[in-house]
Amino acid sequence: MSFGYQVLGFGSSATVGSGISYGSSAVEIGTIPNAPADNDNQYLLSLSPNFPTSGVVYAIMAFPTNSGAFNVYKSTDASANWTQTISNQAGNNSYYGYDILAISDTIVVVQHRADLYRSTNSGAAFTHIANLTGNESQNNYGRLVWDGTYGMLAPYGTTNYYTSNSFESVTAQTNVDLALMSAVPLSVDGNVFLKAGYGSSSSPKTINTTNNTAATLTKIQDTDNAGIILGSDPHTSNVYFAKTAKRTDDFYYATYPSTTMTAMDSGGTNNEQNSYFNCDVTNHGTMVYGMSDGLWYYNIGGSHTRFSTETTVQNIVSLDTSANAIQFVLRNGKVYGIDLPKT
Repeated sequence: MSFGYQVLGFGSSATVGSGISYGSSAVEIGTIPNAPADNDNQYLLSLSPNFPTSGVVYAIMAFPTNSGAFNVYKSTDASANWTQTISNQAGNNSYYGYDILAISDTIVVVQHRADLYRSTNSGAAFTHIANLTGNESQNNYGRLVWDGTYGMLAPYGTTNYYTSNSFESVTAQTNVDLALMSAVPLSVDGNVFLKAGYGSSSSPKTINTTNNTAATLTKIQDTDNAGIILGSDPHTSNVYFAKTAKRTDDFYYATYPSTTMTAMDSGGTNNEQNSYFNCDVTNHGTMVYGMSDGLWYYNIGGSHTRFSTETTVQNIVSLDTSANAIQFVLRNGKVYGIDLPKT
């Protein structure tokens, strides 16, 4: 998401007013190259804050092996054509816990479990910024976000981190009672973030906001199920939402400055683990997400409507356009675009 001027990290979207439009049926935009034929490919997209004028999009492909290596790609024409910037970058010896964040057209950050990497040359080379400490037996499933002043990291175990210098370094947050794996911004001018906790099915998950220095977390609400993923639109509709990520598809939503999330509905009790990188809120307040049936939906007025017949969607980003456009990437590296109905 974006504030209209700054990047907001994972799922970061173009400024409101971008003229991109795809139509009401999904169209193929381009293909990220060199995708191995493997059902466990993991693709994530991140749009530059200058996307409306530069068309810059970054992508990461995590290898489905225990080596933890990853590839980074860059597009300068809104996902139509891609260049691989680096291949087989060393990871953290795990299948899980990847994220990518475009700070600008040339600065990009990658997190893989405990390791944080940063590139200042369009992904051609990465510097290892930090090895996070915490509970090293846990994977991180969260997202990187940046509002132009402060940023949040996915935790590694039970230690949570933030940055005030665009991820040149990171600092542990205080007053944290569990791992808070996901974060989204709630306001344009207050540096207020919502963070959600992960835990077992028998333990309530805590939703937290930060103060305006990002250093301290304060609990505002417990939810009644397993881990939570988040989406928000802080610059136009002010809608934000959370959905439980393990099997139950329970939804909660609010409109900032309210910090009380209301249960929207229950989506069911499927048995498939859901992706943590699969939700966004458009500038029109449309919630977009995957459910544990493995399919992908938008929500207007509490109704789940499937927006694509594809069954291998990996990641969704809102472009914040007047047409309510989104992009999504498949397991085979193909990127599609579609305009969603508006609330």
